[in-house]
Amino acid sequence: MIAIICVVIILGVYIGQKSIGANTFTGKYTTGNLTWKFAGSYSKTTQEKLIAYPKKWSALSSNLNLTKEGDSYKYSRFRIRYNLTKPPLVGLLGQTFLFTKEGSELGINDRWWKVTCSVYKNSSASSVNKHATLIHEAGHAFSMAHCSHSEKQHIMHQGLKSYTAVSSYEKDELRKKWGK
Repeated sequence: MIAIICVVIILGVYIGQKSIGANTFTGKYTTGNLTWKFAGSYSKTTQEKLIAYPKKWSALSSNLNLTKEGDSYKYSRFRIRYNLTKPPLVGLLGQTFLFTKEGSELGINDRWWKVTCSVYKNSSASSVNKHATLIHEAGHAFSMAHCSHSEKQHIMHQGLKSYTAVSSYEKDELRKKWGK
């Protein structure tokens, strides 16, 4: 299974056996106008609160829009699984899965149609940690790789975070990929 894995213990992005050190992936969505949908049952208030975290990325580029809630989870382009399942690996905070329109998995060098961002149930993660993980995984959906920039706090650094802001460095990297 091809997946982008965010693990507290492992450093780097792994796709199968490949390690990636760039700040953005070569692949990306086929378009920046995306519908979103949550898996599971959440109140409208909770959905509005949670969707604000991925929108921290889309607010940075006019070419990247989480436009509206989709009619169905299956056909929405940006799908979120938040705190629904235990991680498949101990210490795993979240994963991002990239797909074709038909549902076949893709890699980070491809042009994907839809994405599923999963933030796992994790007893070692606080609410702030989970919100930061949602922003981090959304960053992968929007072509951001793990940050190798050592200065400051970056949402694309791996591991537990007590902050939910996208850094100016990451903002610049996203805009290089998507435009202003």
